Amino acid sequence: MVFGDGDHITFDFLTDSLDVIAHELSHGFVQFSSPLEYASQSGALNESCADIFGSMVEQWHMHQSVDDADWILGQTLFPVAFTGSALRTFKAGKAYKDDPIFKTDPQPKHMDDLYKGPNDRGGVHINSEIPNHAFYLATKSLGGSSWERAGKVWYKTMISGKIEPNCDFKTFARATVDIAGEEFVDKSVQMAIRDAWVKVGVLAQTKI
Repeated sequence: MVFGDGDHITFDFLTDSLDVIAHELSHGFVQFSSPLEYASQSGALNESCADIFGSMVEQWHMHQSVDDADWILGQTLFPVAFTGSALRTFKAGKAYKDDPIFKTDPQPKHMDDLYKGPNDRGGVHINSEIPNHAFYLATKSLGGSSWERAGKVWYKTMISGKIEPNCDFKTFARATVDIAGEEFVDKSVQMAIRDAWVKVGVLAQTKI
C-alpha cells in the first residue's frame, strides 16, 4: 500500500492515523470476503465496513471500551489549525463544521437524509455514516469492547456468503440481525443490533 505525506495545509502525513491505515487494509478484507460493488449503498457498506474495522483496530490497540473510544476517524490527518476536525464520526452530529476548506460534513446518520445524487459514486463515503452510526448505537447499547459482540457479528456477516455484491443497507442489516441470533444465545445482542438499524431508519420497528 502507498500512503501520501500530505500537503500540510489540507492534510498531514497520512500514516499518522492508525484507524485510517487499518481502514485501507480492511478494504482488502472486504474485497476477499464479500466484494461489495463500489457504488451507491453497496459501496457505502464497503466504506462503512472499512471504517468499522479500522475503528476497532484502534480501539483494540489502545485498550478502549466502547465508552472510552472517541468514535471519530482520521482526526490526526488534519493540521493543527484544524484541531477538532475528523474525516468521519460514528456519533450523532458532524465530523467537521464550518471548515474553511471542507465546509460542513454532509454525511447523514438516518435514511431520511440519504444522499441520492451522482457524486461520490452515489454517496459511497457520504452515506457510509448511516451503517456506521447503526454500529455505534449497537455497541453503545451492548457496552464492553466493540469487537466482542457487534464487531464479531459484522465480521461473521462479511464471511457468511450471504452478502451479494449489490447488497443494500436493508439486506445487510437483516443479515447482521440473523447472524447475531445464530452466534449468541443471549438475545440481547440480536435485539441491540436490530434496534440500532431501526434508529437509523434502515429497518422498520417490529418484534424479533
